[in-house]
Amino acid sequence: MRTRFAASLVLAVVFLAVAPAHAAEEGQSAPDAYFPETSYEFSPVVEGSVVVHEFVIKNRGTQPLAILDVKST
Repeated sequence: MRTRFAASLVLAVVFLAVAPAHAAEEGQSAPDAYFPETSYEFSPVVEGSVVVHEFVIKNRGTQPLAILDVKST
């Protein structure tokens, strides 16, 4: 059960609030958050073990991408 919670907490990174700043006003491309990988399945883990997985967030836009908030589900 703890492993599922840890995995859910790590997966929460995909739920981000981003700030497009003032790019749209200036006619420029806004930030564009792209997640090459949106989920990850941990193999069976022994209870009490620490598991880690890093999710990459790429900005495919031309303006800076500001991560303002991260929420778990």
